[in-house]
Amino acid sequence: AGAGGEGQPQADYADTNLLDLGGDAENGNGAGAGAGGSGAAGGAGNGGGAADLMDLLSLDVAAQPAAAAQPAAPAFKLSAAPAMDAGKFQQLWGSLAAQDSLVVTSANVRAQVPELTNALRARGIMTMASGGQEPMYKFYQYAQQEGGNGAVFLVELIANTNASTLSCTCKSDNADSLKAFCDLLGAALQ
Repeated sequence: AGAGGEGQPQADYADTNLLDLGGDAENGNGAGAGAGGSGAAGGAGNGGGAADLMDLLSLDVAAQPAAAAQPAAPAFKLSAAPAMDAGKFQQLWGSLAAQDSLVVTSANVRAQVPELTNALRARGIMTMASGGQEPMYKFYQYAQQEGGNGAVFLVELIANTNASTLSCTCKSDNADSLKAFCDLLGAALQ
């Protein structure tokens, strides 16, 4: 018997080594022809494993049918001029079932409060009403998705300057679009 131990059992993992470059993967003895085997059993001696690898590399994988590419989802965008009045806001706030919330922690909440309305307006989120005094401020805001389903979004934003947090409760008439809206709002508040 050669160095490969013909007649001796091999370790169990030897059968699962898919890229055995040094020996006879087909017979599972791992010795190859150059270590006492017969050359023919190893394909072409020690080069048999490398030849097998070259065979793998030359497979024509392009011939496999490619999965149909999914069209890119349209970018989530808010209308620059959503339509809303106080009565409609109150009616919707009490009736919309789709709800999500987020909290943004920021060291500069106190500095953000005076400019919050303008910063969010630039993103398409309008303020219906706001008020409060140090350390708590409340903002009631609304937005509407541009195109598509025209989903409506309502926000109650509470700015706590002592805790350095902006806490938002968001509601919508479209649960599928609510996550994208909350992501946009969270990014705007960073």
